[in-house]
Amino acid sequence: MIKDKNQEKREQLHKQIIQLENQEEDLLVLKRRYEEKVMDFRTDIWTMNAQIENLIDSVSETSSTNRKYGKKTKPCSKQ
Repeated sequence: MIKDKNQEKREQLHKQIIQLENQEEDLLVLKRRYEEKVMDFRTDIWTMNAQIENLIDSVSETSSTNRKYGKKTKPCSKQ
């Protein structure tokens, strides 16, 4: 009788251990996915930053060229 109870308890604990290990694996997968998404987001931000810098440089060069040759731009009129 005592052995049966102990055996049942061991089996129950074994099942709990397996469940916890499975949960741990699932959480590790989620963590890896999250880290990949964060890195992708970081790369996107760097790319956008470089594009913005290029646009700013382009606008600055255009403004300098316009001033150099005396070109004036028309202000936008609100309607």
